[in-house]
Amino acid sequence: ILMWSQRADALESRVLLWRTALSAVGQFPVLGSGPDGFARVFGQARPEAFLDIRPPEYHASAAHDVPLQIGATLGLPGLLLWFALIAVVVVVVVRWLRQRTQVDALGAALVGAATAYLAQSLVSIDMLALVAVGWALLGSCLGRGQGEVPKTRIPALAWLCSLVLGILGAGVILPSAWASVRAMDARTSDEIVTSLASPWTPCDRLDVLAQRLLRSEEPAQAIPALREAAARDPRCIGIQQVLAQAALDAGNMPLAQDTAQGIVSVDPLNTPAWLALAVAQASQGDLAAAQESLDNAERLAAHDPKRYADSIASVKDLIAAGGTPTTSLG
Repeated sequence: ILMWSQRADALESRVLLWRTALSAVGQFPVLGSGPDGFARVFGQARPEAFLDIRPPEYHASAAHDVPLQIGATLGLPGLLLWFALIAVVVVVVVRWLRQRTQVDALGAALVGAATAYLAQSLVSIDMLALVAVGWALLGSCLGRGQGEVPKTRIPALAWLCSLVLGILGAGVILPSAWASVRAMDARTSDEIVTSLASPWTPCDRLDVLAQRLLRSEEPAQAIPALREAAARDPRCIGIQQVLAQAALDAGNMPLAQDTAQGIVSVDPLNTPAWLALAVAQASQGDLAAAQESLDNAERLAAHDPKRYADSIASVKDLIAAGGTPTTSLG
């Protein structure tokens, strides 16, 4: 509440994030965008009103609403399962409260804390520590509501299943975490290229690595490594945009055009990508297509006209001149 009172656009930003998540649920209702995949569909699902408060490069990784985040990433089946689990806890706790004849201070504390967790989850994100505490509280409420449970031996098969799931989870989480650490520490060209080539390097690290590589090598030399990294994840907009700029700088207009077209196909509100596409098309003599791309860029640039005024003027001059190569992305 204090944050929202200090920033006029905070509430509007939350509402737009929720609208984006609902749109993502509508576009991917069965399987969702995949675990931790909200950022990859954000550009495709966000409303144009987002450009009034955030730049086109902004891609949120979370909906700031746990149920909507689950629906957007795991689809309606995942969301229904989440609601079912919460409903089971609520039913057990309510039944337990009705049967109580004495005050249970610990039980009341657990229920209050779990309620607070669920309330904040409607306007916030589930970080690892927070979600662990939240589910621990819900599990404790469930156990408290069930009362005394007879002790039973856990079958060996249950232990084996738990072990297998733990190993599989560690096999996914640990390589990704290690790749992220290596990416942050990469400084030399060889280290950067190695991190770019790793399939475990997360999307939000790829564009940082790509920018570092361009500072240490010429665009033409960096393009092979950038292209390989970009090909693994077409929805990772950051690395795609760096590749488009590198292709423009290197004069590789076909690659710049293909990359920019790929960006706008999954992120149609990306003004710099439309400008890059217009430059690449004009430089190859396709002036009609370049003008159409420029028109899209101008429409989107109206949300932040000062930022793109010079770039739009340069692309207009390029088209008017019949297509002289330039490198401006905006």
